[in-house]
Formats: sequence, structure tokens, C-alpha cells
Amino acid sequence: MQSGQTIAPMDSTFKLLGGGPTGSAGEVGRLAFALVASVAIVVVAALQRGAAQYGFAVRPVWAEVT
Repeated sequence: MQSGQTIAPMDSTFKLLGGGPTGSAGEVGRLAFALVASVAIVVVAALQRGAAQYGFAVRPVWAEVT
């Protein structure tokens, strides 16, 4: 039985990038990526704090991460 929801066609590029329920990355892949990215941001911020304590010039966190 259908619930009356529209099922739009998925763009193949969007699927390739991991979008939607049928994406190639899957739920575990996206969770792993988010976890690694979060840890990287925390590590960079801690390193920058240490560098600033000793008078080194530091770039914004977004610039370091990218």
C-alpha cells in the first residue's frame, strides 16, 4: 500500500556523492566521515591554541582544515 508520497527521480551524480537512501556512501560511511571531520577540527583548534601561546601566527580553523 502506498502512503501518497511523491518519489522523485534521483539524479545519478547525487547518488554517486552519497545522497539519499540509495547513496553509495551509505549510513556508516557518512557517520565515519562526520566523525573524522569533527576530530580533525578539534585537533587543528588545539594545535592552533598551542601555537598562539608561543606567539606564532595562526590562520582561521576553516583555512587550516580546508
